[in-house]
Amino acid sequence: MSHKSLNPLKKNPPLNFPPSKNCITFALQNTANMITKTLNNRKLTSFRLNEGLLIRLKVQAKKENRSLNNYVECALMGMLNRKPNKTTLAAIKEAQENDNMETLDMENFESFVASL
Repeated sequence: MSHKSLNPLKKNPPLNFPPSKNCITFALQNTANMITKTLNNRKLTSFRLNEGLLIRLKVQAKKENRSLNNYVECALMGMLNRKPNKTTLAAIKEAQENDNMETLDMENFESFVASL
């Protein structure tokens, strides 16, 4: 038997995924137990997607050397785990609670921007 046939990496090269902020954030925010549970608890699911969107997803997944399933799963996890920071939460709360907010005159928007 040759040395090459004993090397399992020749048959199954290691997966090489470029870093993804969403997947890294997900991994850091969850314990190893939760990640293991998520990976072992997968269900086959079917979706109808806009053809243009599907093409864009496939192109992006290929650019990152990832499967379409992995790319979409990480994107969805990232979206679900995205939380606004404290400043944004305060601004949202202020906007929801303040009845005296000014309205923006869209007819004079360019002059408004120029005045800033």
